[in-house]
Amino acid sequence: DIEKFQRGKSYVLQVIMNQTSGFWDQGLQFQIQAKFSGSYKKASIVQGLPPAMFNVIMSENKETGEYFLSTNTAPFPDRPIILEVISDNELNLESLGVQPLAIE
Repeated sequence: DIEKFQRGKSYVLQVIMNQTSGFWDQGLQFQIQAKFSGSYKKASIVQGLPPAMFNVIMSENKETGEYFLSTNTAPFPDRPIILEVISDNELNLESLGVQPLAIE
């Protein structure tokens, strides 16, 4: 799901990823790769993953709207994972790759 709203003068886009049922195998990598329609100021996971993650690889290009996160920290069970992107202009999600979760 995608939600868009304004917070003050900033535009907010939230990508909401719902987990499928099943278990999290130890050592499994969780990855998000997203491309947005323009530049952004900040992107972060605001729900679904603990604040202290292990084996994190993160890469982003705020100017071109590209975001990547990989970790082997398990998401919280039965809670959606929310990627929040804050920008000066309204954005759209152009592409999204998530593993090993499914988007509903």
